[in-house]
Amino acid sequence: MDKNKHQEITEDKTIYPQYLSNKPEGVDLFGGKSQERLACAIAKHIHAIDVMREPIVSRLIGLEGRWGSGKSNVIGLLHKELKEKYYFFCFDAWGNQEDLQRRSILELLTKELIAKEKLTGMTTMRVLNSNIAGQIIEKECTWPEKLESLLSRKSYSKNITVPSVNNWTKVFVLLLLVTGLLIPLLDLVGKCLCWWADLLIIFGPILFFLIIACCCGKLRDMWAMYNTDSKSDTTSFVISEQEPSVREFKDWMDEISKGIPADEKLVLVFDNMDRLPARKVQQFWSLIQTFFADDGYPNIWCIIPYDEEHLAAAFSEAEYPDVKIDLLRGYLDKTFPVVYRVSEPIVSDYKAVFGILINKAFDDTISGEDMK
Repeated sequence: MDKNKHQEITEDKTIYPQYLSNKPEGVDLFGGKSQERLACAIAKHIHAIDVMREPIVSRLIGLEGRWGSGKSNVIGLLHKELKEKYYFFCFDAWGNQEDLQRRSILELLTKELIAKEKLTGMTTMRVLNSNIAGQIIEKECTWPEKLESLLSRKSYSKNITVPSVNNWTKVFVLLLLVTGLLIPLLDLVGKCLCWWADLLIIFGPILFFLIIACCCGKLRDMWAMYNTDSKSDTTSFVISEQEPSVREFKDWMDEISKGIPADEKLVLVFDNMDRLPARKVQQFWSLIQTFFADDGYPNIWCIIPYDEEHLAAAFSEAEYPDVKIDLLRGYLDKTFPVVYRVSEPIVSDYKAVFGILINKAFDDTISGEDMK
């Protein structure tokens, strides 16, 4: 390439060359428009199920295709088809592989729905009763409060405030003991003393002590020792790094399904699963099977893009690739009620798209000879 043409500014002040993003743009550049037709077919399927208003129909869709075949781009095209009444949330399984799976999904999804004002108003959450150990109660709360509470595990510590025994109280108790010892002695010498002398000997020291304590303002401190209304404080320690249980996850997703606007539905896309290592793939697939493969949720769709060969390597220990694929397909048939396949473009389509992208990146700053 001519060095003078390495970077040029056109009349519309566009600087070339331009660096193209590798993120899917939701545009079908292939001549046959196969990806657009596929996105339209998926959109029709989703509309048809939602028109039926059948909550028992599984809302789980498989999108099969090799690496680089355009699965993410099809999702972008589908988003354009459904954007009016469907809200898309894409969870990057590869980018969040080090996080706790259920916690990460709920946290990211709920935060975005709250930020986009899709989840508003009040909801309920199950919490421990701080007054009765082990009792679960339902409490009305906002969605941010529900997120913080449900994704955290709380341990309660009950602190009872008991007043300490001060010196004044110790002296008073000692006088009571001495008085108790004087009563038998007075029975022995009772004939020598009158009744008022007996009372003075017995209760005089106590009365004298109470008068001094009252003058010094110590009676309240002494009475606190015998006050039955001692305070009880409950302190909550939150441990946030805990994975929600299966029941908590299901209840949470059901609340989201009920909480989103009545005229909208949610589409969850679990993308980049085929980039995970085999152990992570198995864990993530188990999560999807548990929460989305059965009846699912009336207002939530789940779309899983995957590479068949990668899943076969992760799930099957068979020696031959064909056997692995056959075993996987039997498993997929039980998971997905419907699977759409992204076909690979032909060579001529690749060449045409390459030319479009080269022109977008370099405009006319690159010659035909450089293209070769």
